[in-house]
Order: sequence, then C-alpha cells, then structure tokens
Amino acid sequence: MRQARVSLPYYEAVNKEEMKYWLMIMKDHTVFIKAGLPAECVEFRDEAKEFAKAFSSLQSKLDKLKNPKQKQREVYLWKLWIFARK
Repeated sequence: MRQARVSLPYYEAVNKEEMKYWLMIMKDHTVFIKAGLPAECVEFRDEAKEFAKAFSSLQSKLDKLKNPKQKQREVYLWKLWIFARK
C-alpha cells in the first residue's frame, strides 16, 4: 500500500495555521490571567499585559509571512516556547 505524500506548501500552511492557533491560545491565557488577578497585583497585571503584546506582535509577524521557511518557523516557535516557560 502506498503512503500519501504531503507536499511542502501544504505542510508549511498547516504549520503556519498551527502556530497562529497556539499564539492565539497563549494570548487568550494572558487575558484570563490578567482578569483573574486582584487589582492590587499591578506588577503581575502589567506583566500579563506585556505578554499579550508580545504574542500579538508574533501573530502579526506570522501573518506577514507568505511562505515561512524552516528557520523562520524555528524562530517563532522558539519565542513562543520562551514566553510559555516564563
């Protein structure tokens, strides 16, 4: 039985959509965290706001890519991983 081969453009499109999905999820989480923090936790609320800005920035950069190359995907995924680990 022959295996179906996935063409590179489809693979890149799927990865781009997956990255967009996870960036959206991470950005939404920052909104939930900020909303759940007490008003007196200004420092943590500001940090959540900064994370939301960072994820929005990554989303807009990803949207500008028409055909992301492997290196560009690795950079964006690395940035996402760094933010997720903080």
